[in-house]
Amino acid sequence: MRCKTSLRLCNSRRGRASAWRRRAASASTGWCSSAFQGLDGSFDREAYAFTLDRLGLRPGAFEEQVRAELARNLLQGAVAAGLAPSPVYAETLVAWLAEERRLAWVRLGADMLDAPVPEPTEAELADWHTAHPERFTAPERREITHAWLTPDMLLAGMEIDEAALRDLYAARAADYDLPERRIVDRLAFRDTAAAEVARAALEAGETSFEDLLAERDLGPEDASLGEVARGDLEGAAADAVFALQEPGIAGPVETALGPVLFRVSAVLNAVRTPFEEVREELAQELAADRARRQVDGLTDQIEDLLAGGATLEELAAETPMELGRITFDAESREGIAAFEEFRQRAAQTRSGDFPELATLEGGGLFALRVDAVTPPALRPLGEVRAEVAADWRQAETTARLGALAETLSARLGAGEDFAALGLTAEAEGPLRRNNRLGGAPRALVDAGFELDKAGATTVVEAEGAVYVLRAEAVVPAQPNDPETEALARSVAARARIDMGEDVLALYARALRESLPISLNATAIEAIHTQLP
Repeated sequence: MRCKTSLRLCNSRRGRASAWRRRAASASTGWCSSAFQGLDGSFDREAYAFTLDRLGLRPGAFEEQVRAELARNLLQGAVAAGLAPSPVYAETLVAWLAEERRLAWVRLGADMLDAPVPEPTEAELADWHTAHPERFTAPERREITHAWLTPDMLLAGMEIDEAALRDLYAARAADYDLPERRIVDRLAFRDTAAAEVARAALEAGETSFEDLLAERDLGPEDASLGEVARGDLEGAAADAVFALQEPGIAGPVETALGPVLFRVSAVLNAVRTPFEEVREELAQELAADRARRQVDGLTDQIEDLLAGGATLEELAAETPMELGRITFDAESREGIAAFEEFRQRAAQTRSGDFPELATLEGGGLFALRVDAVTPPALRPLGEVRAEVAADWRQAETTARLGALAETLSARLGAGEDFAALGLTAEAEGPLRRNNRLGGAPRALVDAGFELDKAGATTVVEAEGAVYVLRAEAVVPAQPNDPETEALARSVAARARIDMGEDVLALYARALRESLPISLNATAIEAIHTQLP
């Protein structure tokens, strides 16, 4: 068994075993190959058993699961094999996808109308307001009283002593006092002679470190040690690597793995951050942590007060919670309404419901009371007159442009040219159905492919504008075009996959329907006894 086979088996198993996935998901793709191989790059049974043991797996159980997975894959492959779409299906779909258009269009503006749109009359405003209530209806509004407390509210009164800051700085010494480090890759060899030959080839420019890895069927992740300090390496290896003051090759060095070449990709100097530079950062962190813990410590007291019938006003008087009131609707985002948890609770709570304590993102607490609910209602015309007038003018302008567009479309369809009509048209093509037009809505492409002959025209209303569109050319799919042939192969391959998935789904359903179902009465009863 070679290492590449192990990699396939590991990846297959990792996709379906939760124990394996939890332990190995964070590893790179090449992790399995390096974990199962020996120094010569081939499969090593001791390394294999050791790796599985670290993951809590027994070789026998793991191999049985791999065999089951391979059998499942063989069965699935057999069920889905040999399927092919009808040539007519592929040809029809390719003819549709590979068809092309050359399009010309013009966007009509209000300046093209014979006369400006007049201001609406009172009757027109009233009729428009009545006919489109959804545009001028105020959303449901809720008058809400709330008491809330966040760690930020406690920060101003939080006192942090100097000793605590210095203790935290000392505890973070590894973050603020970084030793000299190197970014290192490692490659082991059978013997020193082979390592020296490889180093000579590297120095002569005859090969690269990546080529040496590829010769072993290894990837960069198999050789990478990442960022290391001197103490992360053995004595001789540390001396060789840290003797380099710039990127380069160190070694060969005798290690527990045998002769090794090290590649240093980057030299990172030691970094020491003085206490004074991070004092404010540490103070904010320590204060925020203490504030969060203080809020957490108040949870039981607040819940006890609510359980005892305390009002939100009493909560604010007896605890650090702050009392507030808000007129809330679906668009509210100010103050406490900036929190998603509050918005959800505010929308779901009914008037008269007793306040309950809930949490906010970041460690805050809140409770709310719905004092009144104003249902959605059409706002009076006098309140929204400007909005109604603007909406009417827009609709009237679009309607008049639409009528003009129909006239222009008919004249273009009869053989007149854009220029003869005083229009400057945009043109683009050839286009396929999945293309977009520069500076024009996607709807124009869709409408263009509804035009089945050159010279055909149509009117398109999209994104608040009116367009006149004409097909300059209709180009059928070209069967011998290389791009069309590639598309045909792709369509056929996709169809085979879809057919295979459908057949597998039908096969699985048939198996489920043919196998008897048994119910574990004891397990069901155990679950029932746990339900409230």
